[in-house]
Amino acid sequence: MKATRLVIEGSDLRSLPNILEKELKEAGAGATLFLDSWNDVYICTIQESYLRIEGYVATVTVLNLKENGRCEVQIVQAKGSIGLGFGAEKAAANKVEALFEKICRDNSWRIEGKKELI
Repeated sequence: MKATRLVIEGSDLRSLPNILEKELKEAGAGATLFLDSWNDVYICTIQESYLRIEGYVATVTVLNLKENGRCEVQIVQAKGSIGLGFGAEKAAANKVEALFEKICRDNSWRIEGKKELI
């Protein structure tokens, strides 16, 4: 399991969930996307197959839109196979984090904090 927390700052962050959904659909790569919201909290799940572990890595991303142009992002990955992960969780984490970095660059937002939780 791997978990990371990002803090994103910028203007018009309310468009972040829709941009994330669009970017994930364009990336394809066999990802299954579920995006739902409750108030200003959005949940995104992705499940990808990794042949090297003969299983899946699931990623759950929680976007919590705050006041004053801030969004807290929690990203959690876990593999669905028995045995060694051979770096599959880290690879999935790197892809999601790189996607948030790209989205921030494209929209003039900044990642102000990044912390690995697990």
